[in-house]
This record gives sequence, C-alpha cells and structure tokens, in this order.
Amino acid sequence: MEGTSRWKPFPVWPNSKFCEDIERILANLRRENEEINRKLKELHTHPPEPIADIQKPYIRNSEEFEKFVEESTIRNKKLIKDLELSSARLRSRAVYSPTEDALERAKVKLLRSNETGPPLDYSFKSLSSIEELKMQRPRRGVKRYRKASTGRYNCTALRLNNNQLVSVHGIHAVAYQLLEHPETLTWLDLSFNRITVVPPEITSFNALKILYLHGNQLSDLNSTIRPLKCLEELYSLTLHGNPLEERKGYRARVLVNLPTLKSLDFNNVTSADRKRVIARQEAASAKSTGRCRLSAFD
Repeated sequence: MEGTSRWKPFPVWPNSKFCEDIERILANLRRENEEINRKLKELHTHPPEPIADIQKPYIRNSEEFEKFVEESTIRNKKLIKDLELSSARLRSRAVYSPTEDALERAKVKLLRSNETGPPLDYSFKSLSSIEELKMQRPRRGVKRYRKASTGRYNCTALRLNNNQLVSVHGIHAVAYQLLEHPETLTWLDLSFNRITVVPPEITSFNALKILYLHGNQLSDLNSTIRPLKCLEELYSLTLHGNPLEERKGYRARVLVNLPTLKSLDFNNVTSADRKRVIARQEAASAKSTGRCRLSAFD
C-alpha cells in the first residue's frame, strides 16, 4: 500500500509480553508439581492396611490419585508445549531483533552523527602533496569545526579541491591522523588538481558515497575505474574535465563497471542510460560468443 512501509521498528528488548507468558506458565507448572508431591506424601504417610474394611477406601483413593496424576500429566504436557512455543518465539525475537549491544552501538552511532561537523576544507591551499595537510589548517567556514577529545576532527566530508596535487598516495594514513572516524568518510572532493592516477588505497574508505575527480589529468579509464569497483556505497561520481572523457562510449563504460551510480558528472543516470548499458553488455556478450564459435571452427 502507498504511504506504508514494509519495515517495522524493532520492539524493545527484551519483549515483556513473552517474558510474562513464560513466567505464567512456569508458575502453573510449579503449582501442579506441588500438588502432585502433596498427594504422593499423603499416600506414603498413610499406607494401605491388609484389612478388608480399610482396603476399599484405599483402593478408591488410589484410583482417584491415579486419575489425578493422569489429568495432571495431560495438563502439564499442554503447559510444557505452550512454554516451548513461547520460548521459540522468544528465541526468534532474539535472532531477528537487535541485542542490547546492537542497540547501544546504534545509539552511539546516532550520537556521533549528531556531533558531526561541516566538511573539513583544505581547498585553495596550493598543496602539492598529501603530506602537507599535516602542516595546514582547514579553511574557516560558516559553521565551526567539531573536534573530539583526541584533537581530531569529527566530520564525514573532506575537501581537497583546487590545489596542485599530482598524487594522493598516503591519503589513507593522513585521514586517520586528521579525522576521528575516517571509516565514516562519505564525501571526498579531489577536483581541480593534477592527479594522474587513482590509488588503490582509496578503497579503504568503504563508506564513500560521493567522489569528485573532475578537472584532473586522468587519462586511463580502465585503471581509474578499477579501484572504484570496490566502493559499494558509491552513488555519485565526477570524471568530466579529464582526458579519459574523450574516450568513445565513456559514459556507458563507466556505468557498466559501476552499476550502483545514480549520478555521473552531475547528471542523473536515466532509464535511457540503463538501456544503453544493457545494449552494450549484450553486444559484448554476442561478440565474445562469436569469437568462441570462430575458434571452434579453427
């Protein structure tokens, strides 16, 4: 239905309803067991005597006791079945619901996101190497930067655009010195530099969603795309203004290799783009099949 979500919020752990059910069933079991033990104690306290006048009452009491035991056994079996069912439900909740540790981690993550400051801006600093970041201070913006107790910055975005960077080797180590949580970096701006190669270490930023590489000197499309395939969260990429943009079928080739992209060069990926990607894949598949047939005839 429109306006409704298939996902529902997790219940608070532990689930009080299931706990109450189990406590109620266990209480009933305890009462039944106490009653059985009491009857057994009475039977052992007053054993049967070999007298005809007393034997009949004993037989009558013994039959009543056996009947009581049979009924109690049936009731207990039902109670145990209910208990097992409630326990199974409780275990399933434990599997599919967040534990206390998971809830605590989610709480910490939420608090951390609320404490995140603005993008760390090192643009227009005339930087020629990544190592120079250690000796520079970020540009001041409208919002104040937020620092952790360690002295590192709390932010999820890093701007290194409009510098003289030829290479970004060492960016992983520098990010761990500057950022409190570099593993949460989601936006990296390396536009308008002189970068010629995208280093494999950029894949260490697993949470990266936005990457700007436009206005550089990237010429090899394959070597540029190869490390970006490991960024599963990446949905926005810019590569325009590089020599590789002149390659035939540039946009389609990028989208074929990076199917998670929703935006390329500040243009949304449309259904027409998807159709061209599918056509390109089918053509490549047909071409490889034709080669196989020719090699078979040879």
